[in-house]
Amino acid sequence: MAREKKETAVLRGLQYFEAVNRHASLKLAAQDLGVTESAVSHQMRRFSALIGRQLLAKSGRGIVLTATGQELAAKLSVAFAGVESLVKELVGGGPDTLQLAVCSSFGPGWLIERLEDFYDAHPEIDLQLKLHAQDPLIS
Repeated sequence: MAREKKETAVLRGLQYFEAVNRHASLKLAAQDLGVTESAVSHQMRRFSALIGRQLLAKSGRGIVLTATGQELAAKLSVAFAGVESLVKELVGGGPDTLQLAVCSSFGPGWLIERLEDFYDAHPEIDLQLKLHAQDPLIS
């Protein structure tokens, strides 16, 4: 149970840290997260204590990332991009993606000849074409 709470605290800390980094502001991060500025500040102190490193430093009236914070932000950005890419792949890429699964005897012939017209008419749509040796099961 204690391990689960620590994992939840780490994930929440990463979420708040990412928002603070993205907005470079506790106030804007709080608005984005739907919490108070005080809650963001408290969460960042708690997260820093949990990992044993300072992530933020005061600079005049604002905040800046420490060297550790900059390192975490860079790695977190790469990790979130990977997660976002995986989620898009799992759900089909979003509303501007059209996935077609076709039999390999149909795709290279009739379909390919018509794709240029489709792309010209719908340049905003990302078409994902999957060719199968046998008729694919479409659900």
